[in-house]
Amino acid sequence: MTTLGISVCAINRATESEGFQILPAGEFRSVDGRPETAPAWEVKNPTALLARIFAHKTDILVDYEHRTMLSTEDGAPNPAAGWVKPSDIEWAANGLFTRAVQWTPKAQAHIESKEYRYLSPVFSYNKVTGEVLDLLHIALTNNPALDCLPGVIAAASRAFGDVPMTNPEVLKALGLAPEADDAAVLKAIEALKASNADQAAQAECARKNHDLLLKSINEVNSNVAALTRKTETSERQVLIAANARKLPESLKAWAENIDIATLTSFLASAPEIVPNLQTASNQDAVSKATDDTLTSEEIAACTHLGLSQSEFLKTKKGRKEGQKE
Repeated sequence: MTTLGISVCAINRATESEGFQILPAGEFRSVDGRPETAPAWEVKNPTALLARIFAHKTDILVDYEHRTMLSTEDGAPNPAAGWVKPSDIEWAANGLFTRAVQWTPKAQAHIESKEYRYLSPVFSYNKVTGEVLDLLHIALTNNPALDCLPGVIAAASRAFGDVPMTNPEVLKALGLAPEADDAAVLKAIEALKASNADQAAQAECARKNHDLLLKSINEVNSNVAALTRKTETSERQVLIAANARKLPESLKAWAENIDIATLTSFLASAPEIVPNLQTASNQDAVSKATDDTLTSEEIAACTHLGLSQSEFLKTKKGRKEGQKE
């Protein structure tokens, strides 16, 4: 069972527009024995109580005979008797006060004719410690239940027992025990928010790391591709240089653009156009070749093209004679 409950009190004086005391300082109880589960009610932390009151977004309602707590059950009208601004509430040495209240004309008439004489605040409290946690609303009433405290009547109606303020399902969802109070709920919520923020930060960090890793992979792939192209170019140049005697001038452009595998296969079976070894005497013979003889390059070409030397020589002579004419 939750440790948060609510209770009502009655104050023995209602004034037209002046402030009034809402709660006393120190411990206080009702003549009917309430609170039943705590030693007494007490504002143990005025600063925290005021912080909760000041956090209210709307003015605090003053109703008639606590109709606010009953209208949800019987659907009866619940007119306001007055309103208290949260900013008008303050703590003094002898308790919680409001500096002013805005009464409706009807409530003002009831007060002036003494048809209503007491004020009864409704507050939430810790059912284990009795600490007053928040001010919920206030009522005009004529049913005081405590007259031993100056100016304060506690628990104006026995019908308003301790009412749980926290949904058990909410407590369960937060991983809290059924008796958890508001402070525990707030702490669990803050922890949950912090956890969500931490998870969001981790997700953002992971995303940034993924982007950096992807960028690094792309850079590595780009460098590998560039290195591969450079290596292939060097390999091709070495291959062409090493097999220069197998490549006539007409095939050099082809060799520089064909893929390495095809070029390697071609050079493996292609004959040399120029013999690997030439002596000085061979060089002289090449330079002194006449129309009746073939150079070593022409002989190699005959072999590569499948022509006889005599056929090549005949063609050579015919081309030269045609040039002379």
